[in-house]
Amino acid sequence: MKANKAALKKVFEGIDRAKLARDLGKNRRNYIDQIAAGLVDVSPTRAKEIERVTYGRIPAAVLRPDIFA
Repeated sequence: MKANKAALKKVFEGIDRAKLARDLGKNRRNYIDQIAAGLVDVSPTRAKEIERVTYGRIPAAVLRPDIFA
């Protein structure tokens, strides 16, 4: 199941995507932009990692509603 694009837009609002990319060990924020736009599926492990590094601002349930919702 794809993440809801409206929900993604809302949770990524105000997030420093470059910092998030660095926190996840990525060199460029392009990957984060793709997630925020709903263009790529996030693994369950990555969804939990994003939730952790954002202190819950981006819930795994928004990234992977098929697993965590």
